[in-house]
Amino acid sequence: MLLEDDWVLSHTISKVLSVRDYTCVSPRTVEDIFYLLNNGEVALVVSDLNLPWINTLELCKLIKHSKKFRHIPFIFISGSCEDQKIKETFQYGCDDFLNKPFHIQELSSAIEILLHTPNTRSKHP
Repeated sequence: MLLEDDWVLSHTISKVLSVRDYTCVSPRTVEDIFYLLNNGEVALVVSDLNLPWINTLELCKLIKHSKKFRHIPFIFISGSCEDQKIKETFQYGCDDFLNKPFHIQELSSAIEILLHTPNTRSKHP
């Protein structure tokens, strides 16, 4: 699941992931997010930290504190973040954090590691 309000970046990430045989869904409402989660259609979340329509830190916390969803890796991406905010994302349970701009291969590698290595958490600050 991809939560990103920059259409160009969202389209680029979706296209790259589809080439790697991943299905990428980009819900636009909170209801759609929970519909996808509850129907088992989410293997991983990539989310911009700052979205106008949802508190993504709270979403991460909700997923990571849920017995039903805690296994789902969560990657934050953001272009305007201070070290304290990055640290806070990990306190909420995120598995990795990428600063924008990032190389698409960096995101792709993070996804591969998180999806194919059990109980792996990134060691970013």
